[in-house]
Amino acid sequence: MSLFIRRSLAASAFVAAAAAAASTPVLTEICNSTVANQTFTATCAAGVCTFASGGQAGSCISSDGVAELANIVVAPCDGSAQQQFAVSADGQVQQLPLANNLCFNVDGGSNEPAGTGIILYGCGSRAKKPALRIASNDVFAINFGANGNQIFSNSSGDAGLCLDLSPPPPPPPPPFQWAWIAGTLGGADALPPATMDIDDAKAACFAAPLCYGISWTGPLNPPTPQMFTFKTATVPSGNTGNTLLRCGVQTPC
Repeated sequence: MSLFIRRSLAASAFVAAAAAAASTPVLTEICNSTVANQTFTATCAAGVCTFASGGQAGSCISSDGVAELANIVVAPCDGSAQQQFAVSADGQVQQLPLANNLCFNVDGGSNEPAGTGIILYGCGSRAKKPALRIASNDVFAINFGANGNQIFSNSSGDAGLCLDLSPPPPPPPPPFQWAWIAGTLGGADALPPATMDIDDAKAACFAAPLCYGISWTGPLNPPTPQMFTFKTATVPSGNTGNTLLRCGVQTPC
């Protein structure tokens, strides 16, 4: 599979996983054993391990699917096969069931930068062909105990990248609003006065970084084009005319 197609498919799956409230994508990040998002508690039996997250209580490393290119995420611990992994002596972390032959993989290849997603991809084949070198982005060091309970990515080389939970997405911006006040704005013009529809005046002001409000002397909801002024101020003078202030810029709304 070409790298471009693989990245495109993985990116689509990554967006879907990030949108799910119950899971958080796992990425590579510069190793820091004091960061809770990089710490995990391993529980292993008969060579199979689960990894509980130190950054999200009650969550475990999981895959968000059972097919190649599924993302590695943390999700509420449920004991499912998607949260159980066989760690081999050569550093491969294989998703159960073993028959699927899918392992942890740093998406894209070796030496990918911090912030790269971890996915499931076909396991290396050194067991079948001992002379074949397993790609470094398929190899991980499970550094538990004295080394800080981290999972180190061998593909990062000297960069020192470990598995880390992605940060939560920023909150969405508040809906854009206009606040009405009586009177017209004075002060400097952000744009030259112009005659146009009120919706066009709003759009023109919104596109100008220093435009904090529009003023006109016609009716409150003008049905026809009016002469608008576009001002950098937010304080009106008098009570004649109308002003709409851009909410959240330097306004009382």
